[in-house]
Amino acid sequence: MTPLDDNSGYFVLRVDTIAAPTLKPFEQVKDQVLTLWSQEQKEQTARHQAEAAAERLKKGESLAAVAAPFKVETTKPFLRASDEKASVPPLLAAEMFKQPQTGGISVVATQGGTLVAR
Repeated sequence: MTPLDDNSGYFVLRVDTIAAPTLKPFEQVKDQVLTLWSQEQKEQTARHQAEAAAERLKKGESLAAVAAPFKVETTKPFLRASDEKASVPPLLAAEMFKQPQTGGISVVATQGGTLVAR
């Protein structure tokens, strides 16, 4: 028995048994495992494609040629201390401001996929 913090009563707990932790049978979690594995594979593929695209850009290939098979979005210009960067994921904005010069390329994994920015 333990008194409640506000002294309005008592908390009573009775333990009848203690069971060792066990893994759920695979049949119960098979769908969850498949979903998570598929998602991980898609993210890994997107990351490899983004890194390959970034390498092509670094070697001087045109942005139009590299970006043709992908979804492309252009943001408005933004400053380091501007509210405009709200349209850009914070991690990507931080990576872009680490670039030594204009035209630098960053690859950033986000919850929704992988981004390549120049």
